[in-house]
Amino acid sequence: MTEARLQAQRATMRTLLLIVICAFTAVAAHAQASSTSASAPKPKIYISNSDAWQKSGGFKARTSTGADNSTPDTTHLNEVSAMAAQCSAVEVTSDPAKATYILLWDTKAIWNAFDEKTNLLIMYTPRGDAVYSVKTDSMGSAARHVCSYFETAPKSAPKPGS
Repeated sequence: MTEARLQAQRATMRTLLLIVICAFTAVAAHAQASSTSASAPKPKIYISNSDAWQKSGGFKARTSTGADNSTPDTTHLNEVSAMAAQCSAVEVTSDPAKATYILLWDTKAIWNAFDEKTNLLIMYTPRGDAVYSVKTDSMGSAARHVCSYFETAPKSAPKPGS
């Protein structure tokens, strides 16, 4: 082999080695970014209705002791079940002090030919800032709308109330 050919092979080997190192670095960085986002805690949602929220002290009550600890009604249980079934991106909490969002979910009867109910939802940060609202006919649809908010919302969630 000639000296020039040997140098060309060495240069090719160095280039290939550099490509392999760059590929491994890119894969490692992607894996780290994926594991960081996968391990990020899910936002916690406290679900209530407007009347119960106001009776418990609303945004002025910053601890779980101000929450209404009575037995939840069937509508509330259905709302929590719908949220759990339709949105794996969040956790539902029974402690408003641990919540990163407060979801006021009112189901109102409207007078029409079908005697249906309408779901009115407003989601707040623990400080009382409204961040999302929707009006829909079914609980499942309402939960999907809330979940879509978390798919498109900024990834930095507000801190739970303190």
